[in-house]
Amino acid sequence: MGKRWNKEKDLDLLINFYELSIDEAKHRYGVSYKAIAGRLEKLWDDETEEGIVLLLEASNEVKKRKGVLPSSTPKSRKEKRLLRKIKTLQDKLVKIQGGNDE
Repeated sequence: MGKRWNKEKDLDLLINFYELSIDEAKHRYGVSYKAIAGRLEKLWDDETEEGIVLLLEASNEVKKRKGVLPSSTPKSRKEKRLLRKIKTLQDKLVKIQGGNDE
């Protein structure tokens, strides 16, 4: 049946699945893509407390990586100002990139 799934692999799967190619996923988890997709579906459908906690943990990590959630709460005005400036620059960059695609 291949390698066994554990909490760390489950969390990694939830966080990274959509960023991996089929070959990368098969190599990373050491099982068939069908088994990987089945495990992902099982994790999504898990309604136990542990399953929900795992999904929330993965969701927060993905949001941090995408910049939706800050990795830590800013403590000073300077840090808050810097975060606002970064956000503004990111928005401008998105606008510029969006304008090139049209």
